[in-house]
Amino acid sequence: MRLAVEAAASIIDAEGVRAVTTRRIAAEIGYVPGTLYTHFRNLDEIFVYVNALTLKDLRLRCGSAVAGAGDANEALLALGAAYLAYAQEHPNRFELLLRRHLNENEAVPEFVQQNVDQLIALVEAQLRRLEPDADAATMENRVRALWSGIHGTSALALPRQVFTNRWQSDQSILETLIERFLTAGARDV
Repeated sequence: MRLAVEAAASIIDAEGVRAVTTRRIAAEIGYVPGTLYTHFRNLDEIFVYVNALTLKDLRLRCGSAVAGAGDANEALLALGAAYLAYAQEHPNRFELLLRRHLNENEAVPEFVQQNVDQLIALVEAQLRRLEPDADAATMENRVRALWSGIHGTSALALPRQVFTNRWQSDQSILETLIERFLTAGARDV
């Protein structure tokens, strides 16, 4: 199963989502295409696993960035830079994160949600350092708002997104977002 997911991720990195087929994945790992269906319901399920792998990689990259930073402000800027860099280095896989590969009534699998939660926990840990007395609801709202801003800015930095004419670097935009968020948060406390 792991081999199939890694092969799909590799194809996506190199050629994009449209290049991925079960036949292509099977050829990459030396399997018969039908063998994949003993582990996965369909190609969309493979994409869910690729998204989990992407989120894990992203979380590890952001965790390393935070660990190497000093204070919470510096850590959040480093986290944002790592997030954006990952999106720019893996635009096809990051773009896959923006697509839903589950049926409308299908819950996000626990292994995917855990990676999202752990990624968001990195943001929360730094905001907690800045606002240790914030109540749970306020903190949850701020964490989700900042994470959404970082994720959204990174998504908009991908090729073929809304903003095609850049008047400012994506890194500068992300830094402005985080710095303004932190400045506003400090006033609210």
